[in-house]
Amino acid sequence: MPDLEWMLRGACRDSDPALFHHPDGERGQARAERIAQAQTICASCPAFDDCAEYVEATRDKYGTWAGEGELERAERWAMEDKGVAPRSRRHGHLVSPTGAYSVIAAWRASGRPIKDLATAAGLDAITIYSLTSAPSRWIRAGTAEAIEAVGVREMVP
Repeated sequence: MPDLEWMLRGACRDSDPALFHHPDGERGQARAERIAQAQTICASCPAFDDCAEYVEATRDKYGTWAGEGELERAERWAMEDKGVAPRSRRHGHLVSPTGAYSVIAAWRASGRPIKDLATAAGLDAITIYSLTSAPSRWIRAGTAEAIEAVGVREMVP
């Protein structure tokens, strides 16, 4: 049984659960608007990465989790299960952290403080430290892009 303590920090905790799980028969514009509202809440959630890890571990196919709707997740999982690479490296609001982790490792190897990487990327130092202390399979796209941009600007000879 996965540890669910992170759910207590979720931005969705005080929201209407109906925003994250569709009512029977919901289709079209109503569904799209509900998912967009849920994704807005997810975008600022302090438990976003834990939520993404949870849904990957449990493969929960119902509801909006970590900003990803049911159909998006089903498509992504079907592609992953078939070994087909997606057209883009993006998965909803999540991306593979490989490039970001490479930049962090190179930054550390250069002897520069991690807090300087965070400043250069426009991120909170806690974000960088959390990535190094608890590696994830997926991270927020904006976080990865900010870290990778610093790698291109400051680490390439």
